[in-house]
Amino acid sequence: MKIKVTLIFLTVLFAVLSGCIEEQKQDSNEKTTTEITIEFMTYLLESDYESAYAYFNSTVKNQFTLTQFKGTWQYYTGTYGEFESIRDTKTSVESGFDIVRINCTFADGYFITFRFVFNDSKEIAGFWTDNIESISPYVPPDYVNTSSLT
Repeated sequence: MKIKVTLIFLTVLFAVLSGCIEEQKQDSNEKTTTEITIEFMTYLLESDYESAYAYFNSTVKNQFTLTQFKGTWQYYTGTYGEFESIRDTKTSVESGFDIVRINCTFADGYFITFRFVFNDSKEIAGFWTDNIESISPYVPPDYVNTSSLT
């Protein structure tokens, strides 16, 4: 009798948890690609590489390991300073893919535009850098005689 009650309890628990998991997955699909991109960048800000990496589709994951992804992000932060903020985002559709371009500022005075390409399942199918520019204008050193420059 105890075994039957335990099995019934486990079956009901499994059914309830399955519903919760499905509901969570549906909530994820209801998010916009912009919201997903911001979540992705927030995970990077928190150095939660595993959670950010989970947004990639299987094709990207097969060609770009978690270790490579982490190293790439650490290259950006090592070269341009810590990620500070998201300035703005722009969405578009190109060749049937949803595209999100996100403009970010970094601590060492850089502005970087990242491009995220999403598949129909709202997984990241591509991740590129579109633009890197210095926020601060170039100021020549004091020893440079700017009047002799043309």
